[in-house]
Amino acid sequence: MIDPVGFSWTFDRLVKRAGVRRITVRLARHTCGTPLAFLKVHPKAAQAISGTVRSA
Repeated sequence: MIDPVGFSWTFDRLVKRAGVRRITVRLARHTCGTPLAFLKVHPKAAQAISGTVRSA
């Protein structure tokens, strides 16, 4: 299991190192989902790519 706090800290550090505007991990996931929807990627495939987990 990935530690969410450690992941966010690492993500923030990488964003700062890259010199880009700071965004949240959640916003990065949505930014990934928008082009997938535009390209008409199947929703299940888009969920798998973006890491969305939904309990049934």
